[in-house]
Parts: sequence; C-alpha cells; structure tokens
Amino acid sequence: MLSIIPIPDPQQAQSNMKSPMNAAIDDLHAPLREASSGHLAAVRSASFHQAQLVLHDNLQAQRSSA
Repeated sequence: MLSIIPIPDPQQAQSNMKSPMNAAIDDLHAPLREASSGHLAAVRSASFHQAQLVLHDNLQAQRSSA
C-alpha cells in the first residue's frame, strides 16, 4: 500500500526561515559558531605541530642510531 507524504510548500518554508524567532536563534548561535571554528583551527594547528615534533624526534632517533 502506498502512503502519501505531504510535501511542504516552499514559500511557507521560506517564510518560516525568516521568522523573528529563527533570526534571534541565528544571532545567538553566531558567536558560538565563530568560537567553535576558531577552536577547531587551533586544535588542528596544535595537532599538526605535535605531529611535526614527533616526526622530527623520529628522524633524530634514526640518525643517531645509524
């Protein structure tokens, strides 16, 4: 048996997206998004630096044992 799935009206969806509540939520989330993206960039940078140090230590160990 087929079931009918209602398809939302695109114009209604757009008007819902522009509601004051959604705008307020976006305003509240903006600093969080910025902070989290900055945090992720810092974590990536730190882990990349850590990987460089490990590689450097491994190369030094190989050179000293050779």
